[in-house]
Amino acid sequence: MTAGELLEILNQQWATVKDIRLIGKCGNNKALKYKKEIADLVKTKTGKECPYGLVPMEYVILYFGINIKFLKKISK
Repeated sequence: MTAGELLEILNQQWATVKDIRLIGKCGNNKALKYKKEIADLVKTKTGKECPYGLVPMEYVILYFGINIKFLKKISK
């Protein structure tokens, strides 16, 4: 996946398991585990539940430590 393709996925409000699979370069079971950990993180920080099957992309970016500025720089 190129930096531009990754930025396109990251440019959404919510992430699905499919998005997490692509971002984390992993299978479905691992992506489900990541989604659960991210949902738990959101619950801990905000006290709110995530919609079914979705987690905020903001927390996915934090969870995976993605550097948006670098991706924008190399995608040009």
